[in-house]
Amino acid sequence: MNSNYLSQKNKALKSRHYILKTNLPNYFFNFRPNVVKRYFRDYGENFMLICWKDKSKLDAYFIPYKEAKRIFCSENLTTQNNTKSERWLGTINGHILSLGGNKLLDVEKHFNRITSYEALVGK
Repeated sequence: MNSNYLSQKNKALKSRHYILKTNLPNYFFNFRPNVVKRYFRDYGENFMLICWKDKSKLDAYFIPYKEAKRIFCSENLTTQNNTKSERWLGTINGHILSLGGNKLLDVEKHFNRITSYEALVGK
């Protein structure tokens, strides 16, 4: 079976990391603050925000929360027109994560950087 690695491991990954399928152009994502708070409560800063596409064997960004937390703050939350819940809306283009068009983070070193499944899920 030649399916995507992260698709196969999704359930185990979600137990330890915030993982979103980001198949739209430029890895469009919408992380929710209540979910980030839950991972922070359970793991402190030791979890990842994972943006992945299921179009190839491995196509993902494994972004440590402790590196991203400076831009994933309350000032950068957005409320979408069709929902009342706040989210962090952004994209990754050219290995640059962007929130609201102007909050930037270079994530190139986190592209497809998975050494082993066991290390990623904390086993």
